[in-house]
Amino acid sequence: MVSALTVNIVVGLWGSSVLWARLTTTEPSFVFSVLEWLTPLAAALSMVAVGVAAIVCRSEAVNLFQGLGTQGWQWLAIIVGIALLIRLTLVPATERVFYDEHTYLQIARGIAEEGRARAASYALVQPQGYETIVGSYPHWSTGWPTLVAGALYGTGYARWTGQLVNLILSLTAVVLVALMASMLFPGTFVGPMSAAAYASFPANQLWSRTSASEIFAACAATLAVIAALRFAQNPSRRLGFMLAASLAMAVQIRNEAIFLVPVCAMFIAFQGGWESLKKACWPAVALMLVLIPQGIHLGTISRGYEPHVEGAGFGVRYFLSNFSSVVDYLTHEPVFLTCLILAVLGAPKVQASKLAIPFWIWWFCALGIPMFHFGGSFAFPGGERFVLASLPPLAISSGVGLYALHVTLESHIPSMVVSSLWVGLILGGMVWVAPYVIASDQETGIPRADTVFLQKAIGSVPEEGIIVTADPPVVIAEGRSAVFIVGEACDSMGLSKLAAEYQQKLYYYVSPSSSPTQWAGGQECEQRLLSRFHAKSLVEEASPEGQRVLYTLSEKVPT
Repeated sequence: MVSALTVNIVVGLWGSSVLWARLTTTEPSFVFSVLEWLTPLAAALSMVAVGVAAIVCRSEAVNLFQGLGTQGWQWLAIIVGIALLIRLTLVPATERVFYDEHTYLQIARGIAEEGRARAASYALVQPQGYETIVGSYPHWSTGWPTLVAGALYGTGYARWTGQLVNLILSLTAVVLVALMASMLFPGTFVGPMSAAAYASFPANQLWSRTSASEIFAACAATLAVIAALRFAQNPSRRLGFMLAASLAMAVQIRNEAIFLVPVCAMFIAFQGGWESLKKACWPAVALMLVLIPQGIHLGTISRGYEPHVEGAGFGVRYFLSNFSSVVDYLTHEPVFLTCLILAVLGAPKVQASKLAIPFWIWWFCALGIPMFHFGGSFAFPGGERFVLASLPPLAISSGVGLYALHVTLESHIPSMVVSSLWVGLILGGMVWVAPYVIASDQETGIPRADTVFLQKAIGSVPEEGIIVTADPPVVIAEGRSAVFIVGEACDSMGLSKLAAEYQQKLYYYVSPSSSPTQWAGGQECEQRLLSRFHAKSLVEEASPEGQRVLYTLSEKVPT
């Protein structure tokens, strides 16, 4: 038995690592060079541990599955089948947030082939392998690209790997939501109804066909909370192992996901009391030890997180404007609004549960923390993805409200009619994703068109060629080498090196959303590039937004 003193020491060690990373005068580049391999290693360790724990806890899983009941599984199979059909037919697999998803894929490739997490500004993608020449440690947590890195081995480094993984995870999350709802409300039909609500959210369907991290974050968080609830009921060693592994995995997917640690502790305390919480000491020790790299990551990136604009990062000043964008989102998204109304109907039942406090804290933290981020606005294209982490608890509350409505109607209307209405509501909610997809595509029309153009044009570039661009991850995701124009391709030494190494195989890509002018000093770097090389159009396309051109570059002969 691990003592409370040991837990305090390890938690103190974790906190000290965060503070050291935040306050130390040690050069961040040294810390980043260590984190490049340490954080993917810790994330991979957590994922392997989850797989082992699933085998060890198979008897617990059988008991959990049986709690849903035969009829519940039948309905759940129908819901999952419909969700899969809708997503494959109405939701095209593509990027929704430009160009974060491309960067995730590029980082994943680096983890898979180099064992390090780096956002590349200069990388080689050639038949003999992938190599990051120049890169920086990403401010994102590395859990999601680590998972994609593992999947890349099975798909041969295909660019759709992340989209396939997300589709599988999104359907897995539907099942997990149903299982958790049946745990919280046994003997009812809340499980399938919660799963139906979760599967129907348009944002959930839309992002299940992308390479973004939020689907994995929601799925892993639900698994961690289920593990906490099962451990509270039966604080055995095998469930403690699953608790530590699943929670470690969940925390390493998004920077803000660290809030899941106190939330799961509260679930254990409210479900099993003080005795269960005391028995969670050794899982807590294991968890904090595995999360030390994540603590150093959080402390280090917070030292100077200025990703795009001056003053960017986290701050109270972003909250009000971001919150108003959520209100605007609700007025244009009827399925989410309907589920929110059902959640209000189900709130009294949830409130009557002894788990109400951690349940609502989970929802408020998952939805609220991104609102303090400069990019957490729903007004941005793709901004609605920030709601995804909050959907599991909202779906369960919606399932409770739907079940209460079902029981009320059944006392006045024949059961068959009520069931038909319920099925119609589910189908209507899922099909609503079609106009939702169209609206989403319109919001990102320019970068989407740029990516389509690049996919067509890139076949003209030989495998040994390299493209100078303002967005290297986009090119790398398409299987070609790339170098950032505001970097190695800007100074005279870098230009001379490119000229020597890539004679007749040097290219330049520019488009409305991949223009050097979006970066400080970009226009000057472009002038230097074009003063050194002749640029001849290889593939081009005119559009109202501007020209999309892939140039071939040939060195100018001195006169």
